[in-house]
Amino acid sequence: SVTVLPGVGPSNARILERLGLRTLRDMLYYFPRRYDDYSLMKPINRLSYGEELTVIGTVERVNVRKVRSGRSKIVEIILTDGSGALKVNWFNQTWVAKRMRVGMQISVSGKVEQYLGRLTMNNPEWEYLDQKQLNTQRIVPVYPLTTNMTQRRLRRLMDQVVSYWAPRVLEPLPGELRESAQLVDLPTALKQVHFPDSWDEVDQARHRLAFDEIFLLQLGVLGQSRSWKSRAGRQFFVSDEWVTEQLGRLPYTLTGAQHRSLVDIRQDLASGSPMNRLIQGDVGSGKTVVAGLAVGMIVHTGAQAAIMAPTSILAEPVSSTHLRAHET
Repeated sequence: SVTVLPGVGPSNARILERLGLRTLRDMLYYFPRRYDDYSLMKPINRLSYGEELTVIGTVERVNVRKVRSGRSKIVEIILTDGSGALKVNWFNQTWVAKRMRVGMQISVSGKVEQYLGRLTMNNPEWEYLDQKQLNTQRIVPVYPLTTNMTQRRLRRLMDQVVSYWAPRVLEPLPGELRESAQLVDLPTALKQVHFPDSWDEVDQARHRLAFDEIFLLQLGVLGQSRSWKSRAGRQFFVSDEWVTEQLGRLPYTLTGAQHRSLVDIRQDLASGSPMNRLIQGDVGSGKTVVAGLAVGMIVHTGAQAAIMAPTSILAEPVSSTHLRAHET
């Protein structure tokens, strides 16, 4: 439980639970939604329109003004860093003004916009400046938050969990598989995705974690397939003569791909195991006739078949006379 962490009692545990964080494993797999790179900070006088980045500075002025006949309010601050000043706005978020103080150092993250020839930021994310992170010039994680939880506080908790527990996570993949897929080990991936040493480390960590997710999903699919195929099913046999006769009734000759699909389906139906097969092809490539021949094999052996048609064209009603003629 997260309550084993120093400073996390029942009250803080309830706050973390709102983020879905109940265990230390939950925290290890609670990944940042973005990063602030303190090693690539730009001074305000070098900002360009359209950039999305993080700016640090000192709050020089805080103002709240009404617009639209008093129905809306804008929080305006002037942020300076010695090289220039940036106007930052928040619309209908007056609580921001209550947390701002002149002289306070903050970081704001968002898109640089322009109004009346002056660069601005509108509704950026912001937080109090973490001097420790700034001094180390690191790439800093930014996590999804909830009420009564700040970035600084959550980062501190994450640092406790990741630094101690990530190296102790067992590696489930054999070395030869990791080497062939060019994967970093899981403890390294978990550490670097939270507190990366470089952007290359972020990419490698994400690659490993994405691989795990897809790999486990594929294992689940293969497990279901194995379980499905282990069941006993009815066998459906049709003779070569019957198949040749049905193909001779068609006004055209099947393509090679259609023939191969038909052979696969015929083998599946005769195997005694349930069939679970997908026929893939472009519109008009002839999937429906293959499905129709498969239905014919089932009906010929005295069983029933059903066709679910998702389109109005395929679902158009067919007369019973036509059906009888087709069966004969």
